[in-house]
Amino acid sequence: MKIDISNIKKSFLLAALIALLLVIFIITATVRLAARSELAFRSPVRILKNPVATWVVPESLLFYKGDRDGKEIETGQKIGEKSFIRTGEGGEVDLRFDDGTLIRIAENSQASIADISLKETDISLEKGRIISRFQKITGSGNHRVETPNAVCGIRGTELIFDAGQEGTTIYGMSGLTEVASPDHPENPVLLGFQQKTRVNQGALPSPPEEMSDEEVAYFRMLLDSLHNEVVVLVTSTLSFKPDSAELTPESGEELSRIASILKKKRIEVEIAGHTADVGDRASQYTLSLQRAESVKRTLVSLGVKERRLSVKGYGGSRPIASNDSQEGRAQNRRVEFLVR
Repeated sequence: MKIDISNIKKSFLLAALIALLLVIFIITATVRLAARSELAFRSPVRILKNPVATWVVPESLLFYKGDRDGKEIETGQKIGEKSFIRTGEGGEVDLRFDDGTLIRIAENSQASIADISLKETDISLEKGRIISRFQKITGSGNHRVETPNAVCGIRGTELIFDAGQEGTTIYGMSGLTEVASPDHPENPVLLGFQQKTRVNQGALPSPPEEMSDEEVAYFRMLLDSLHNEVVVLVTSTLSFKPDSAELTPESGEELSRIASILKKKRIEVEIAGHTADVGDRASQYTLSLQRAESVKRTLVSLGVKERRLSVKGYGGSRPIASNDSQEGRAQNRRVEFLVR
């Protein structure tokens, strides 16, 4: 019996070709699957750089490695690496990074800034709350936030983190964020628009659920109050006649104090008028601008150079407290002095 060697060779080559194509297919599928499923916080990390304090409310202390006692943070101060910030009752700090990212460390919180040379974490929140608006990243890389219970990969979104010993709740106001437990990084959840998740100690993240209308409104107010410009000082003690831009005589002492501060600093300043979010929006903007102009005229009369001052009215668009209470509305009726 003759064996057709040529047919055997053809069959062998065909089988080998099929096997090679199968291997290529498996490798390609595996790579694609890995690319799709890779956690954002496993890819190269973009470190936030050059944080500057744009808004500070005492008690807000800055500690460097080895410090036992912190120092009160000042507006305009640059925050270095290997540092952490601790806020007390009522304290809060807004930080602006060189890419435009804004983060607020709220009261009774502790957060550390990344050691760029050693760590792959932008922000580490030990306890408390941070409110954040991350700028969108183009190309590879992401930002990262860690708490004792959760790790998040971020490519540009608005997020609020509430961290405690038992767990962390993450609220996603916009964009997409991957959230996982440090103990189970292979099982993340994808947090979408106006969703929240809870990561308890040692457990997987809870399935994302929709935020309530009250949560959305409250966190939007906080995000809108983040300070991009450095606030030299802020006052809510200036008083005006009702529905008027005319300053009352009781404001004289506070204006003299502000004029003295501005003359010493010798910087260009925007006088920003704010109102409570009550009534017609157009009227709010008009009144806030007129009040800022009134403050400017008085400061010029007290010796501050006019060319160093500009004015802007924001109406009730940037509240720093709830407008649902008389106390909150009083805080929102304020004048801020921003470095231009």
